Amino acid sequence: MNRRRSLSIDKVLYNAVFAVIVLLTVLYVVLFTDFFFSDYREDLRSFSDNWKISEGQWVNLDKIDVSDFGGRIELSKPLPSSTTDADSLCFESSNVNLKVSLGDKEIYSFNSKENLTGMGYGHTFHEVGLSAVSAGKELTLVYESCGKTINKGSITGVYLGPAANYMHMNVIHRAVQFILTLSIIFFGVLIIIIYIMIPDKDEMPFDIGKLGEGSFLIGLWLLSGAGMLQLLLGNVYVWRILSCVTLILSGFPFISFFNSMTRTRRQIFEVLAFSITLLLEFSIILIRYIPRIDMMRSLGIYEGLMAVLFFITVLVILLDNYYHCKSHFIPVEYKSIYVGLFIVIISATAEFLLSYTHIGTGYLFGTVMRIGMLLFMNIVMYEFSKWWVKSQAIADRDRFVNNTLKFAAYSKNPDESVKLMLEYIGRETDAKRAYIYEDIGKGKMQNTYEWFAEGSDPMSKELSVLYSNKDIFKAEDVPKGTTEGHMLVYEPEEIRAISPGLYDRMKKYSIKTVAIGPLRTDKAMLGFWTVEDVQGEKLEELGAAMDVISYFFVQSINQRKEQERMLYYSYHDPLSGAQNRSALRQFTTERLDLTQPFGYLLCEIRGLREINNILGQDDGDRAVKETAQCLIEIFGDRNVFRLSGNEFAAFGFESDETFFDNDVEMARRKLESISCDAVVASVFCTNGTSNLNNVTGYVYNLLKKREN
Repeated sequence: MNRRRSLSIDKVLYNAVFAVIVLLTVLYVVLFTDFFFSDYREDLRSFSDNWKISEGQWVNLDKIDVSDFGGRIELSKPLPSSTTDADSLCFESSNVNLKVSLGDKEIYSFNSKENLTGMGYGHTFHEVGLSAVSAGKELTLVYESCGKTINKGSITGVYLGPAANYMHMNVIHRAVQFILTLSIIFFGVLIIIIYIMIPDKDEMPFDIGKLGEGSFLIGLWLLSGAGMLQLLLGNVYVWRILSCVTLILSGFPFISFFNSMTRTRRQIFEVLAFSITLLLEFSIILIRYIPRIDMMRSLGIYEGLMAVLFFITVLVILLDNYYHCKSHFIPVEYKSIYVGLFIVIISATAEFLLSYTHIGTGYLFGTVMRIGMLLFMNIVMYEFSKWWVKSQAIADRDRFVNNTLKFAAYSKNPDESVKLMLEYIGRETDAKRAYIYEDIGKGKMQNTYEWFAEGSDPMSKELSVLYSNKDIFKAEDVPKGTTEGHMLVYEPEEIRAISPGLYDRMKKYSIKTVAIGPLRTDKAMLGFWTVEDVQGEKLEELGAAMDVISYFFVQSINQRKEQERMLYYSYHDPLSGAQNRSALRQFTTERLDLTQPFGYLLCEIRGLREINNILGQDDGDRAVKETAQCLIEIFGDRNVFRLSGNEFAAFGFESDETFFDNDVEMARRKLESISCDAVVASVFCTNGTSNLNNVTGYVYNLLKKREN
């Protein structure tokens, strides 16, 4: 408790200090090294402004589109006199065919190729090598829309300088987008791997495999717009195709994921999501090849339609789940994931508004959406981690309990079962000692079972009997319930006020940890079981299983007590409490040593039949009980036997005949003192006997003579 809380605080403190050290290291690397190397700006000059079109108009390439000039535009601009062999003309284009000429010589061209999306290709980067001899020459740039159905296209971000510096600038500008996008893809792949590795997928709280698939597809879609890999690898069409098909494909896995979170998990929603996704995906491809509408023109409509259908379907799923839970009076689960979904919707809406108002265009376009997606994925994985930790704890508990019961099942004897369970628990938890105390009445608990590890000492005799309210815990400190209320003590100071006796014991015997489980039925407290000095985190694992194990301890002890009761009645006379003829036969064949001195006594109650007939059965029963009690008090309950309705036998094991005769005389006086008319006959075998029948026959004949 206190120690566990202290350890938890220390762990949090260590982690916090370590996190600060890592953060400071990262900040140092980012702020005080060449992480944001900016010397490229000295050699990299913006070249987008002051281009002259054929009509004599001066324009900025970043602010115009070919659609403004009928789908084709020709511009020119002289290279500066400072142009060197290390310089290149670097720029980014979108959905245009282009060529670059220096004077009358064409030095670079790019023509789009027809692909799955049409003639459009999205964004691509260009590098046109220059030299010092090019200084001052007229540079001509001609570009036009890349297809008949496409009238939009542009060239932006034109720079003059070393190509490596241009690449470095773009990497820096796109780093945030790229890192966030890779994080989404990484989490998506990781979630899929986790899903594959989980053996029993039906036990999962929701289908994280679908979440991984959807996140991976969204990540690919965002990656196609980040531009980083296109810049580094030079690919063009792969990113255009991914940007057109992956977003639509992500609808089905995400709808399936949200459906798996519900209580009903209706199959109709799975079918609906699958149908909508395939319909959108195939229809956008069909209109690309039949009416030959370029995806650049249709994609925005389809993405908007997909978003609307997605959110409507998810909303219907969530509302259906809400009303189902409400009608069945059960709580709605995973509300935090709904918060995550709300964050995604807000971030997507914010991204749309930023794009529509041109506030969010540029290098940071899509950042808000990426952050929202990452937050959503982290919220889902947090919920999944909570389930995983809980399920693992349950699995560990079940394994521990099952193994404990397996060991107990090796014996059909409940007494042996308790011993085997204690031994397994002690060995499995690396404990030093495990034991059970049982209630023997009057606030006392007696040690009945004990296991101790090799090298440890058995429990001292002074601890064989404890006073429960003093030495262990007060009854009111243990919660009521069948077997609930186990106690885990991580250090003695935790229970100093609750149980001073247990605290003193732990300090005296240097006990570090204790686990105590009460053995309780619905009606009474049977006792408790304890495991001492459990090693490491196994104390927590033991605590998770204690309530269940306590139940089986209670069952085994009750079975043992039932067997003891059955055995008692098998060998005892129910009226007098003395042992019966069966017990006498077992005693004379198994316990009686005929080679040692012993005394034998017969006692017969006179007139028992008359007492029953005249005074009543109750008086006759009382005479039997009182006679038996007199003999038991003198000779012991293990040595007195009822042979018939009015006849008892007793054995005495004094070393001298005088002592035995004194016991016989004391029995006579006791019987007289309770007004019991009884005849007593006895004999003492100083050297034992070789024939017990001769002894019992002699005493029987002696008894009959005295009756007369």
